[in-house]
Amino acid sequence: MASSFLYRTQTAGTSTKKFTFSCWAKLSATSGTLGLFSTSNGWADGTGIAFAIHDSALRIYNGANGVGGGNMNSVANRLFRDNNAWYHFHFIADTDESTIADRLKVYVNGELQTLTNVGGSGLNLPAQGASWSNVGVNSETMQVGRASYSGSHYFDGYISHASFVDGTAVAHTSFGETDSTSGIWKFKPPSGLTWGNNGFHLKFENSANLGLDSSGQTNNFTVSGNLKQSLDTPSNVHATFNPLNKWNHNGTLRIPAYSNGNLTATYDDSGYNEIAFGNLGVESGKWYWEVKATSVTSTGNARIGIGDIQYTNTDPQNT
Repeated sequence: MASSFLYRTQTAGTSTKKFTFSCWAKLSATSGTLGLFSTSNGWADGTGIAFAIHDSALRIYNGANGVGGGNMNSVANRLFRDNNAWYHFHFIADTDESTIADRLKVYVNGELQTLTNVGGSGLNLPAQGASWSNVGVNSETMQVGRASYSGSHYFDGYISHASFVDGTAVAHTSFGETDSTSGIWKFKPPSGLTWGNNGFHLKFENSANLGLDSSGQTNNFTVSGNLKQSLDTPSNVHATFNPLNKWNHNGTLRIPAYSNGNLTATYDDSGYNEIAFGNLGVESGKWYWEVKATSVTSTGNARIGIGDIQYTNTDPQNT
């Protein structure tokens, strides 16, 4: 998404205290603030709510009434750096819960996460019965793929099946399940849900209308920027370049510039080797892929093929 996102203006909500947000995401970047979802100004004004990956950590900005805003929670002792995997992020908010830890719960790939505070003392969780100023409030904005209304914190990567349920705390098992053979958490189509006034389910199946809501509520989103549909999904994972693989040339890291969801690698043509590896390694079998060299300078030397992860520019098997 990089500098694109989706947004819509809310109507009067089913609830200002209870909601569920769920999405599948594949990261292209590992630094900066990569917004998944936010309401109103989210990260910017202290009254909204925002979910984002910040420097590989999952951050939750909670601006509910009764909290005061300004601090953030983070998933404790875990970083999200895998550029190949699809993560399932699931957030459940219910301020009517008597136990404070149950008022904002986070699941990743089906597992409940432990939260810790960032920049303050104690968990930044809402008081019992508190309302979010920008959730379920008429004329307030909600966004998918950005964590701040002020023009920053865009998500860099892929998002699939973004869902919001207004007024119900929905279990993570409505959006994912454990594969009986592999034991891997996998996508599950949601069904039988009461979506509520501001509920939505963005499948991104219609390339001509990526903001189309499939929940039945017709809460369609508007696209901002050059948003593109991808066939890379949680159920059909495609290979991309791996920015975590860094080529060391005489003690200097040589890293191409990656863009377009890590599908494009650009080299600086400084006379030094720069190498871009795919993120799906293979050991045996038959494999097919396509690579297109869109531009090669007169002094450039492009090589495309199979390389060992311990690549050296004198190793003939890698040329």
